[in-house]
Amino acid sequence: MRIGRLKNKETDFSFADEDVSRKQCIITYEDNNWYISDGDGKNESSNGTWFYPEKYFTITEGMIIRMGTTSFECRFEP
Repeated sequence: MRIGRLKNKETDFSFADEDVSRKQCIITYEDNNWYISDGDGKNESSNGTWFYPEKYFTITEGMIIRMGTTSFECRFEP
């Protein structure tokens, strides 16, 4: 899933937040885990995705992720 500020063919989910980059981050699912990485897979976002110091990180239950001025808590539903 590609996340960014603008809803277009390059994003799957968008935030109406001026501080979110056009290509903010990518969330992927592999080996029974969800992962988040900053940017579009080639370049880092211009505004940063704040979760932990690593650029590629496993998403865990209750983890808080901040993009621009938008924060959200990760919850997994069965």
